[in-house]
Amino acid sequence: MHPPHEETAIDKAPHAVLTAREQQVLNAVMRGERNHEIAQSLQISVKTVEYHRAALMRKAGARTAADLAARVLSGRLRIVLNTPPVT
Repeated sequence: MHPPHEETAIDKAPHAVLTAREQQVLNAVMRGERNHEIAQSLQISVKTVEYHRAALMRKAGARTAADLAARVLSGRLRIVLNTPPVT
């Protein structure tokens, strides 16, 4: 029999379910890239980057990129990837 799981702060943290593209944009934001740099590296439009970035901010409850990064790095936000089932 397994011992009971002790909940940690990270277990209690709210989570954001991200698409694969949102995860890519988040990674770029965490590296400090600007929207036009992200667009160029992902070969998408700046408007599309802005759309994904806005979704990230909404899901994280963040107001700025710095706030988003702080929430992710501090463990106040858990990131969950929304991956399609493998068939």
